[in-house]
Amino acid sequence: MIALNMVGRVILGLWLVLVGISHWTPLVPVTNGTGLAAELSRAFADSGLTGIASALLIVAGLLILANRLTVLALLAGISVFTAGAYWAILTAEALPILIVAATLGLSVLLLLGYWRYVGQLLSMRATGLVESGAEKNVALRRLTIFSHYLWGGWWIISGLFHFITGPIIGTSPLAVQLIMALLHTGMYELIKAIEAIGGLAVLTRRWAPLLLAINVPITFVVVYWDTVLQDPGHPIGLAVAVLTLGSTGFLLRNYREYLRPLLTWAPRSAGR
Repeated sequence: MIALNMVGRVILGLWLVLVGISHWTPLVPVTNGTGLAAELSRAFADSGLTGIASALLIVAGLLILANRLTVLALLAGISVFTAGAYWAILTAEALPILIVAATLGLSVLLLLGYWRYVGQLLSMRATGLVESGAEKNVALRRLTIFSHYLWGGWWIISGLFHFITGPIIGTSPLAVQLIMALLHTGMYELIKAIEAIGGLAVLTRRWAPLLLAINVPITFVVVYWDTVLQDPGHPIGLAVAVLTLGSTGFLLRNYREYLRPLLTWAPRSAGR
């Protein structure tokens, strides 16, 4: 088991590093696809999100190779390649689909080996610091409760808004390009559904740590869109970023006992 974990980490870690570097220097064959897949590739590349994801893959790959923060690195890689899986399906080509499926499959298998660090995320009724009474600081307790309703309510409204009144596509060229690509490919609806489910999970306190963790990449993209792509420096965008990041931070802190194992510096795989 230990040997298999080591071999799997070497294969996955090297692959993530190679894929990440290939954004700047082609070390492995990279294709943008055609049709909708190409449109999505261009939007992500032009917006700078591909560069950020590539840098994340390099860091994640190096951490997996060194077996440091391995669980967090695996989750980061899975988040990137989950989006990649959607893109691969759009290509309708066997090779990209096979490569992405193999990468995700190996990532999940390795993650299962660290189940002791991730299993707690599946707790349906997670008890946070505020709910358990462990949070003694009155100000922090109030801010956490405020964040609970703000985050949950905001993501439900944001998720359902598109289905009721239509999307907000922005005004700047890059902001519009990204939203239109997400709309044309159907990825926008998927993201909005995840937002609404995440908000509902937090408000009902059902699987809250899990849905918070799943929504972290989406939170980053939303803040990036508001503060970088749409209108850099605009007070409204900055306010949305502060409220979004602040409420996310307070909720992550509230459920830190469920999330802290993900930050284990040198996790031990099954069999050790």
